[in-house]
Amino acid sequence: MKKEDKILQKTKSYVTDNPDATLNDIPLELLQAWHPSSDLSMKFYFNLYQSIFLASKHTDESHKSDALSMTMFASNFFALVKFELTTRGNSLFNSALKIRIFDFPNYNKEELEIVKEMNQNFDTLSL
Repeated sequence: MKKEDKILQKTKSYVTDNPDATLNDIPLELLQAWHPSSDLSMKFYFNLYQSIFLASKHTDESHKSDALSMTMFASNFFALVKFELTTRGNSLFNSALKIRIFDFPNYNKEELEIVKEMNQNFDTLSL
């Protein structure tokens, strides 16, 4: 089985079994697999996100047929994954954010703004 197929299989299983998982509940192995990297194509990550989105019990049919919503949710999802990978193990961040990662329509806008700003700061610091 190809690496991509294994990731998709584990992901679908995890989303189905843990529909209300918070960001810091996600196993490190999955977080790393969900973070876009140079060894897999962007097409794969779009397919990965699409499978997570469609498997989520928190998205209704109107969201699933709306390309703009799906794109916005994908951007937010990947920002949260990056943030969690960067801050995992830091109790200040992990205790502050209790975001249900698969509840796309109900992400807290203020928390997302903070996450995206901090991701930009992390990028600046790592240059």
